[in-house]
Amino acid sequence: MSETEQTLRAQLSGAQPAADGLVDAVADRLGPDESLERHLSGTKAIEHDDGVLATAPGGRSLALATNEKLVFAVEAPSGPDVVDVPYLNVRQVETAGGFFTTTVAVEVWARGTYEFTPQRGSDASSFVETVEELTESWQRTVAALEDAETIADELADHVAAGDREGADKARDRLEEKLDRAERIAAAAPNGAVNPLEERIETARRSVARTRTDGRMERAATLVEEARQQTDAAAYTDAYRRYARARTHLETALIAALEWDFGVVSEIQDRIGRIDTRLEQLRVRPIALAKQARERALKTDRLPVAVEARQAALEHYRDALTAGWGTDIEFAGETKELREQIEVVVAELIDGRRELAEQALDQAAADAAAGRDRRAQEACERAREQLAGAIDLARQFVAGDADALRERWDELAAVCPDADSA
Repeated sequence: MSETEQTLRAQLSGAQPAADGLVDAVADRLGPDESLERHLSGTKAIEHDDGVLATAPGGRSLALATNEKLVFAVEAPSGPDVVDVPYLNVRQVETAGGFFTTTVAVEVWARGTYEFTPQRGSDASSFVETVEELTESWQRTVAALEDAETIADELADHVAAGDREGADKARDRLEEKLDRAERIAAAAPNGAVNPLEERIETARRSVARTRTDGRMERAATLVEEARQQTDAAAYTDAYRRYARARTHLETALIAALEWDFGVVSEIQDRIGRIDTRLEQLRVRPIALAKQARERALKTDRLPVAVEARQAALEHYRDALTAGWGTDIEFAGETKELREQIEVVVAELIDGRRELAEQALDQAAADAAAGRDRRAQEACERAREQLAGAIDLARQFVAGDADALRERWDELAAVCPDADSA
């Protein structure tokens, strides 16, 4: 005999003990931790809108209030007949009757009303009071938990969308609902506290999983955005997104460890990949600068070399300025980077000046041959390259500014449309 059955027999024993079969049938409906709070005994049938739970001759009927539900049971002609009514489904409970007969009526959502007639002298009022207290505790607690689950979904959506303000507000509302559920459960009749706390714990686990999934989803979005910004050389923004993604995953990892979610390894792997990408990001500008300079050295085509040196200059500048205002330090010492920039700028000015001279010679030759359109195109190329060289000279105080201005004067002579330098 189980402990539940033993306890149930002890509590139901009295002047008219229940038959073994009825106790067994009721015990089968109770969970291992379910306790009997109140009960009423009777000998009459239990009336219901859809019919009658009839008792056999000399049979017994029971109405039990456990810490989780109502149970109606009768010793019917064909054997025990048992009906469960969770407190969440109870709409109303009351007593009715006169001096000699009292009826306990329990109205159930979508199931009608059960009417139980207890033995004379039974404390029906205390039974009803207990059922009312348990019903209120269960329904108010579960209502708060259902609200919390809805808010948890909203919170996950805000997190996934990167809406910090919305997430903060939803988080506050969520904690308020969960705290409310805990306060209601704490005030419940003693027997109902444990199962309600279990429901709250289950709800907190569900909420934690929803938030964990939301943070993982947001982290994935941020990593993709960071990858795109890395490709666009927006390195500081890329770092910030990687850092935020890592924070989301770290928070998700704490929850996954606390609640034993099966995503711990996945989160750890994703954090590791972010760390790898952060290191690649840190060295990317200077690595690209070196690659660009190598391309410039390997080619014998001046336009390709100039383009490669221009790219190298941009990469060196990225290495020098990226990460300002953040915790990341990009590869390359400041002094060394400035020295390399000076070298590249000098090479770039010389290359653009030489390209401008070549284009200017071509423009003069085309003009002399009457190829006006080709001469105009050559003038445009010369103007573009020379303007770029002059701009670099001014910006970095490099190169021979006087020589560049002389070349601009030559450009103006060959190409009358040229503006003053």
